[in-house]
Amino acid sequence: MKPIFSDEDIISTYTRKQALEDGFLIDITATYPKEAKQIYKFPVAMSHAVYVLVEEVAKDNYNNQATIIWDILYMSINMKTRILSEAEHLFTVMIGQKTHTLKIMVHGGDEGEGVITIMQKNED
Repeated sequence: MKPIFSDEDIISTYTRKQALEDGFLIDITATYPKEAKQIYKFPVAMSHAVYVLVEEVAKDNYNNQATIIWDILYMSINMKTRILSEAEHLFTVMIGQKTHTLKIMVHGGDEGEGVITIMQKNED
């Protein structure tokens, strides 16, 4: 079967690796608590916007980043509020004194490997 698109048809690409290098995505896999590895076996990244929120709350609160990240990962499993697809859902989590609705996606990385991305609900 002939592919629908060829390399000449592609106008632009932006890989997950590039997004991590540019700081648009922050890889939290190495920094999240070891208990979180029981929740997600795939690499996890946060959008820059979510990570900035984590940093701000950690700076202004008694919680450290690892605790906030653990809360986000835990609640992403236990507080589903809307299932968007088999691989994507919204969830709520308290970060600091405010409730946030975030989105989590399980998808193929640059090489088709399983990866997870946590972002604001309006991000893609």
